[in-house]
Amino acid sequence: MHIGWGYLFIIYLDWGVAGASLALNITYITNYMCQELYIRTCGWSYFKKFMQPIFTWDSFNWAGCKEFLKLGVPGTVMQCAEWWVFELLAIFAGMLGKHQLAAQVAIINIIGFIFMVPLGV
Repeated sequence: MHIGWGYLFIIYLDWGVAGASLALNITYITNYMCQELYIRTCGWSYFKKFMQPIFTWDSFNWAGCKEFLKLGVPGTVMQCAEWWVFELLAIFAGMLGKHQLAAQVAIINIIGFIFMVPLGV
């Protein structure tokens, strides 16, 4: 579906970078909605044992906060820097032309799909 949206917004409607970002956002929103729909309907009996309430008193346990931040902050900065570079590459691909931008958006989606496995999504 993303290839179709990319073609529609980037090439057919000639929206360039704005079309690429719109196609990418529609893809992410659709993925989220499909996952939520699956969990809420088909997989509820399996996933309900893994679902936790948003806040409990254990959420405010500050004992291990320092160790968590020592690992969490550098990992977050590294992950953000990597995705920011991908966004810069999309901007530069948009300067090259519509077809190069469409190819870049397709590659970004493939990379996002590959990252879902190690990130546990």
